[in-house]
Amino acid sequence: MIKRLNKIKSRVLFLAVLLSSIMVAGCGSEPNIVIDGETPCFVPMKIKFQSSFCYLRNAKSTGKSSIKLYIQVQDNFGDSLKIPGSFRIELYRKAPRSQEDLGERLSVNDSGYAEFDLTSSDLNQLHWDRITRSYIMEFEAANLPSTIIAQATFIYTPNYRLTNTITLERESRDNSK
Repeated sequence: MIKRLNKIKSRVLFLAVLLSSIMVAGCGSEPNIVIDGETPCFVPMKIKFQSSFCYLRNAKSTGKSSIKLYIQVQDNFGDSLKIPGSFRIELYRKAPRSQEDLGERLSVNDSGYAEFDLTSSDLNQLHWDRITRSYIMEFEAANLPSTIIAQATFIYTPNYRLTNTITLERESRDNSK
């Protein structure tokens, strides 16, 4: 009988510890964002590249490299959001034989990165693709190696940023058509 009571006590103790850790940790926390005194209903939680549409090509007309990125901003349900903000795209050389893939930073333009301010509704609409429910970022850069890492940062508010990376390899096909 005492063995049975000890077994029940240990199970109750285990369940109590488990439940208290779940209550303390929670299932995840949403960022505490307030804009103009109000908390928005849908908050961006991550950005995701649509890798099957992204590319790095030679731009024959300018001799530079053409980069096109499709980037989704997703809410806490994983659904795409069309939301005002800014994208900053930085390019890096892929570090050979290293745990950290990001190597030397490559210059995109005079500022070193490509920036897309999508806070106005007109510019936001201009970069939005209805089919993929992604933002399209297209730009050129000179002197890029055949494999690069593009790092996108979505700036929602000055203190709230989301970042993701994708590795791009130069396409060898002819894009002059």
